[in-house]
Amino acid sequence: MYSIDYRIADMLKPNIVIMFELCLSQLGSTFMSSFGTNRTIMEASAYETTSSKESPYYLMEDEIVCFGKRDGMSEVVIHTMEELCDIFVEIPDERGVPQIYAYDPISISNNSKNALAWIRYPRKTISRLLEIVLKSKRTSDWTEVLASKCRKVLASTAATDETKRFQDSLKKELKSMSSTGIKLILVRMFNSGLALAQIEVDPEEIFHDGITQREANDYVLEIEGALFDNSESGNLIRKLLVVENYYNFNVMHYEDYNYEIGNFVALVRDMINLGLMTMVNLAGRYLANTASVLIEELYGHPINQIAFTFDEVGGEYPDDLMEFSNGEFTE
Repeated sequence: MYSIDYRIADMLKPNIVIMFELCLSQLGSTFMSSFGTNRTIMEASAYETTSSKESPYYLMEDEIVCFGKRDGMSEVVIHTMEELCDIFVEIPDERGVPQIYAYDPISISNNSKNALAWIRYPRKTISRLLEIVLKSKRTSDWTEVLASKCRKVLASTAATDETKRFQDSLKKELKSMSSTGIKLILVRMFNSGLALAQIEVDPEEIFHDGITQREANDYVLEIEGALFDNSESGNLIRKLLVVENYYNFNVMHYEDYNYEIGNFVALVRDMINLGLMTMVNLAGRYLANTASVLIEELYGHPINQIAFTFDEVGGEYPDDLMEFSNGEFTE
């Protein structure tokens, strides 16, 4: 198995992977030029005011940018152009060179004295803001300032480099913890991911019956139960990135937080509810691959060589471990 830079991988992607990434981006939260034509701005707004306490009611569409899911039903956060110009923060890197980052203004206002709690927008989100959303707006002084700041973020690799360091620090912290609980989480994710990948899907059908969806939801519930068990290890694993695999290459998306395991699993549930089972199959493969890669990185051996003692699993083997001990990771 080999790792490859995602920018090179972009030139090699199979069509199904391109479709999957488009599907994921459509389901995840991002910047939008409009809140939709089926509701008023106040019906769409998640808050009664914008981040600077301005009422959206009096704002024109050219004055605002929305952030949220593009399904026309979910509530969105309304920002003015002026507010978005304030989300960019310069922070010196290890060499003392200022680097510019973009942060969610709601997280800034809610945690004004705790910068560690600010949520940083990934490059892919800023790229959409610049290349799609702002181009649909009437040009003004604020759109020009905002576009200039977006370009500065995209011209720098600092955010991507920081994400890579953060991922390495998470893995280092996991290595320092007791391995049993971590392995149990990853084995459950592996088994359930593999089960999702093996659900039979008719390629000629776009949407699928409720029985198939219920089966898939059960597997996702198993993964969520492992990840959201209130343990420190589960919290750390949720922040790690899903590892795509195609043509025997592992690919990581450092510029898209939809690929954080916790966010990714939530979006897989959305795919299931929409009946997009071909995409769910691929998502399952990615989750199984991610668990396999993490076991190898953290403990230096393949996932099919995990062995648990009687005491480590609390007196009895969970069903999924018994099933896994008799199975293997197949293409």
